[in-house]
Amino acid sequence: MRTLMRALVFAVALLAAPAGLRGQEPVALCDSLAGEAVPLADIDAEAALAACGAALAEQPAEPRFAYQYARALERAGRLQDAARLYGWAAEGGLAPAAAAQQRLASLAAAPAPAEPTQVEDLLAGTAALLRRYGASLPADPSDPLAVLTGLDGNPAELLRWVAAETRPVAYRGTLRGARGVLLDRAGNSMDRALLLTALLRQAGWETRLARAQLSPAQAAAMLPGLQRGVAVPAAPPGRQPVLELLRADPRFDPAIVAEIETKSTAEAERLRTGYAGRMALLLPALQAATAGLAPAADAAAEAATLEALADHIWVQVRGAQGWQDLDPDAEVLGPLTAAEILDPAALPEELRHAVTLRVVLELQGAAGLREERLLEWQGHPPELLEQAVVLVHLPRRMGAIEQSFGAADYPARLVAALDGETGWVPMLQIGRELVSDRLFTRDGEIAAADLAPLAGAGSGIAGLSGSLDAAFGGPEEAAAPAEPAIPTAEWLEIEIHAPGAAPIVQRRTVFDLLGPAARRAGTKLAPTQDQLRDRAVHLLGRTEVLIGGAAPTPLLLARLTSQDLAGFVDSLRRLAVARDAAEMAAVPPAPPLPYALLRFASQRFPRSSTTAVASPNVVLHHLRYAWNPDGTITEGLELDIVGNQVTAAGDWFQRRLAQGVSDTVLEGLLSLAADAAQNAARFHAEDLAAGKAWTPLDAARLAAAPLPPDVAARLAADLEAGYLVIAPADLPAAAAADRLAWWRIDPASGTALGMLKTGGGAELFETVYSYVNIASCALSGYGLISAVINKRIADAVVGALTTGICVFGMGLGALNSRVGVANPDTKYVGYVLDAIGMAIDAGSYALP
Repeated sequence: MRTLMRALVFAVALLAAPAGLRGQEPVALCDSLAGEAVPLADIDAEAALAACGAALAEQPAEPRFAYQYARALERAGRLQDAARLYGWAAEGGLAPAAAAQQRLASLAAAPAPAEPTQVEDLLAGTAALLRRYGASLPADPSDPLAVLTGLDGNPAELLRWVAAETRPVAYRGTLRGARGVLLDRAGNSMDRALLLTALLRQAGWETRLARAQLSPAQAAAMLPGLQRGVAVPAAPPGRQPVLELLRADPRFDPAIVAEIETKSTAEAERLRTGYAGRMALLLPALQAATAGLAPAADAAAEAATLEALADHIWVQVRGAQGWQDLDPDAEVLGPLTAAEILDPAALPEELRHAVTLRVVLELQGAAGLREERLLEWQGHPPELLEQAVVLVHLPRRMGAIEQSFGAADYPARLVAALDGETGWVPMLQIGRELVSDRLFTRDGEIAAADLAPLAGAGSGIAGLSGSLDAAFGGPEEAAAPAEPAIPTAEWLEIEIHAPGAAPIVQRRTVFDLLGPAARRAGTKLAPTQDQLRDRAVHLLGRTEVLIGGAAPTPLLLARLTSQDLAGFVDSLRRLAVARDAAEMAAVPPAPPLPYALLRFASQRFPRSSTTAVASPNVVLHHLRYAWNPDGTITEGLELDIVGNQVTAAGDWFQRRLAQGVSDTVLEGLLSLAADAAQNAARFHAEDLAAGKAWTPLDAARLAAAPLPPDVAARLAADLEAGYLVIAPADLPAAAAADRLAWWRIDPASGTALGMLKTGGGAELFETVYSYVNIASCALSGYGLISAVINKRIADAVVGALTTGICVFGMGLGALNSRVGVANPDTKYVGYVLDAIGMAIDAGSYALP
């Protein structure tokens, strides 16, 4: 049984293995990626976990692969899992595994060094503390390793576990996948069947999926089960474990510990009282404004729920007597006859939830406006758990920005670099994959982009210039194209696909020189120099896209954050003591964790809630730059909800309305300087407290209100699309005070979002940079050098972009000093406070 248990645990690693590695020889890959000859710090954790997991699935009794898989786990920061597998490999007689197990045990128990006065000691202590914190956390209940450890692989036992520990949710097709069901402890019949079949297959059983159409009576019998709660697998760790580690470590000055405790306590109280106070004001007001809509919406929602439940899927496993049905809902439904058999490894596309991202460019030419699609990519939520898709633009002359930083005439050089920019390549980064298709120039040329020349381009951003010419198709030409056009706008287009439903398409602006009002009026643009500079700085921003079919837990986020921040702080320590450029170049890059997005997603649903994601939910995190008429540049951070469709177990309209209000409140509260952030929930709550009403808007009231043309155009577009718009009763006064926002509510479902004048969510422009962001910028730059040398195209390009963007941002202090804007403080103690504060916040619930 112990050998079977190991086989189950080892093989389950393939549930999250990248598809690109599964077709290769896992044994050789595992040896090359995580063998004893590879230093632990050099292991590519993601690739090694996939390869060694596959090798173990083939040879579960081979201790070498257990040891190498454990090394990959340790490199990934999963110390508890690594210790367990080191132990199993040691039982197989592998001496290095026994030594590694003892090393991890001593690491967890080791007292901190006693004399913590220097910067290096402080940073080393912070990294060690974060690792000890991560190691002390309970095993992640969404990890199949943790699930299978307590089971023996018997089909009946696995069926009982899935039936008891997960609950049904009504939607069609696969949205969560096996791990998503473990995260939410919920899923429809198909996703719960995928979890069960994944566990069974890893246990060595042959399985398939069966599909049938339930009768109306059978579907109705499933409704009560939607309200069933399941046990919360693990409580969030909160802030006490971190504080206890801090107090026990003499490297940390008691004053620092006290400051961290005071700040974390104040932050928790701010979130708790802010959320409760705003919800108490907003929800009754919006319920009153939507009175009368719920009955029709609920009738339609119940019909859609029954239709989704009727499409029922379960597992069949081959036994001695043939195929046996395994259905978590069998007690309610009884025996069923399959009308269709499905292969879980080759599901038809029409049964998969998906999100398509497109980069669309608008051009103004002699014939008017036209649009060009520069890039298109599609992803599925189960493949994107914990991972953001990042949109960036590769500027042709990005080296000019890097070379200008630190010069005495930085402001003039920066402006010259912006004015001289000639072309951009939009790119999406998905993990280690980099996707690009077509580039555009300032004169409106569209051409194929080729990033291959960037491999081996040399060290540093400036060394990429020749390869950038090759990527852009050759040296810059002085002559304008035969038919020049002005790039007037670019959008990120998001299309959400759910089986059986019409696609939802939304756009978010990257830059827009024309504006929606002028576009509707057919106005021709003659761009000013300030507008062109604004376009150039907007294209130095970035957008992270989180595509969610399931909600990460605070426990999972605490594990991810402690692991990533420990590596970040350790790299920062190495950078702080580096003696020359060669040592700096050896510092590994610090790819940013999509912390803001993951924290928002982890806070959306109390674990006792039966409200659940019903189709891909999409949230964006924008880093924006804007050129100001006075010659300064400001930075903006924006958390932006695009899609938040949910389902429930009754009272659908009210539950969806409440979720939309909750999402918008949380969106604002989690913003930097939330009390000053522009956010619909904040503005509405403050107006209600001051006795100012928000009321439904119609076309007549909008037409009579003197508003900025672009704001009026966005409001008109929402009304034309059929949304119920709840806006300030005095629209002109709100606009004059720069407080104009509104609620956009779907009257047919109750789905709600708070909107701003820009067409996005919570927004805050500021010129102060967080300590962690500044340091991450520097580390990304040094990591670029090794990435280029090693010909990792995706790492090199994104590292170059990150460096260029960060160097640009860090130089804003020099530019803004002309109007008295202070430079950011970059003391090392700030890094420590930020890093530990993020770890504390990650493991805590904001909702009451």
